Amino acid sequence: MRKSIVFLIVGMLVFSGFGAVAFSTHEKIDTEKFKKTSFFVSFSYPEVNDVGDFVKVDIKEANTYLSYPGTPMLPCYSVVKSFSLGTKIVDVRCTTSEPLEIKLSKKVFVNSQPQWLTTGFLMKKSEVNLPLYKSEGSYPNAWYSYSTGGGIEKGEHVTFLSFHFNPVRCFSDGETLQYVDHMEVEVTYEEPPSLMVSSDEYSLIVIAPSVFSKYLQPLVSHKNECNLSTKLVTLNEIYSGEYFPIEGRDDAEKIKYFIKDAVEQWGTIYVLLVGSVDKLPIRKTWIGDEMSLITDLYYADLFFSDGSFCSWDSNNNGLYGEFSHNGCNDLVDLYPDVYVGRLPCRYVFDVKTVVDKIINYEKTASQGDWFNNLILCGGDTFPGWGVYEGEVTNNYVAESMSDFNHVKLWTSDDSFNRDTINNAINTGAGFLEYSGHGYQNGFGTYPPNGNERIEYFTRDLFGLSNGYRLPIMFFDACLTGEVDCTIGELLGLDFIRIPFPNFAWSVVRLRGGGAIASVGSTRVAYTNVDEDGPHAGAGYLALHFFKSYYKGVGLGEMLVGAKNDYLNNVYKDPFTVEEFILLGDPSLRVGGFYEK
Repeated sequence: MRKSIVFLIVGMLVFSGFGAVAFSTHEKIDTEKFKKTSFFVSFSYPEVNDVGDFVKVDIKEANTYLSYPGTPMLPCYSVVKSFSLGTKIVDVRCTTSEPLEIKLSKKVFVNSQPQWLTTGFLMKKSEVNLPLYKSEGSYPNAWYSYSTGGGIEKGEHVTFLSFHFNPVRCFSDGETLQYVDHMEVEVTYEEPPSLMVSSDEYSLIVIAPSVFSKYLQPLVSHKNECNLSTKLVTLNEIYSGEYFPIEGRDDAEKIKYFIKDAVEQWGTIYVLLVGSVDKLPIRKTWIGDEMSLITDLYYADLFFSDGSFCSWDSNNNGLYGEFSHNGCNDLVDLYPDVYVGRLPCRYVFDVKTVVDKIINYEKTASQGDWFNNLILCGGDTFPGWGVYEGEVTNNYVAESMSDFNHVKLWTSDDSFNRDTINNAINTGAGFLEYSGHGYQNGFGTYPPNGNERIEYFTRDLFGLSNGYRLPIMFFDACLTGEVDCTIGELLGLDFIRIPFPNFAWSVVRLRGGGAIASVGSTRVAYTNVDEDGPHAGAGYLALHFFKSYYKGVGLGEMLVGAKNDYLNNVYKDPFTVEEFILLGDPSLRVGGFYEK
């Protein structure tokens, strides 16, 4: 199964990265109906570097590489334009400079396969010298491509238009390059007749079973006191049509239609789901013929780029988010249109605990220097693959958070273990980023070129006593966010259906310490990391989660910012953007509401 899914996923991963290049824009009205915008992109002469049996090609302005396995690793660049949601892209035209050629002494370095963050075995190293593509001509076959999507960006509903430029192409002999030094793009578009959202009645909607209502009221009051207009809505009120007409074939679809109406009529931008998946449903989706996912992105992705409703079941067969599933592909936008998080509480005790933590965090986080600590945990995720993938990812995260104090807990210097992790968390930290293998009940990674994992499990959380000095944790790993986990699954006894709290949730629901929120994967995950950093998968999403941080940002904005970057600059990879979910309050003010 894993092999078939790997090839399915990597088939989607054509573009990756984020960066900057010189360009200029201007707008002019062509007619009363259409507008135009244009921009110019220039590129330096390609740099060719010898790497043994191959050469690597770079362009100074490019921000990523084409990463499809078995094809030349070539530089590329992405540009993203944002318009009002509902804008129609009428026409796109791109002109290039005259292409020039370069003859190489060796073939261009060829992409290997992405790596599974699996739990049960070490994968064998993939050979780098995979065969080149079989087609004649050049790779890639076009100088540019573009895609559109409807999403949310800094609280505004937008239509994304993302361009992917390929300034260098390689001929099928692998030893001839063709390049251009500039491109000019002209976009013709039509703006929507009116804004979709004009109200700002309730910025935050808390959705929960009625049994939790009483215990969520302190949170609602706290948010309103902090000038975030908030309303609690019970599932019974949604299912009975208390506020909006009932639409949808099942409970999950009824909730999604309610959120759509709340966005359009109340101006809602944050949705906090409170309840375990047996109390408040999560959507199951289908990737390939052998794998299904579960995701709350279903509730967040409401609109296509033209503003129409995105049901995730365009063929109306009752199977949602199908991608190459039995020959079916649902039309799914994937861009979040609202910031969604879940507190998968099963008991009132959990609700009371997390509500208390959220309120105290937002009131006190800015009052201590502990928030300025960033804990980075990693090691040699795939021994023998050439780099220490977890530590490489940690380093790139550290560079993106340069104003923080970096606490690096690595297997390469023997600082990664249960006691050092607990000590670092107990000292207090604003964030923790872990990169490596993961399980439903913990995580673990390898020492350099080792074969025995160093692990941290749910039981080790009892060593935490950090009080309200609570970090936000991102687990760049498999399964830590599997919110439908059971004891039977852990024991290999499928007939035992007793729910088991996954690790990413366990650290949030922990009383007296732990985390304020976490991001984890609901299923197995993969990554693509080399010495130049993460290019796709979990590692890329983790890095861009931290790149989305700024003082006063909302937590949901960080994860949505990372997913927008992924969709705009890598590709529309449903596997990665669906399976990583936020276990926490999306409206949480990172670092607290109050200034020091």
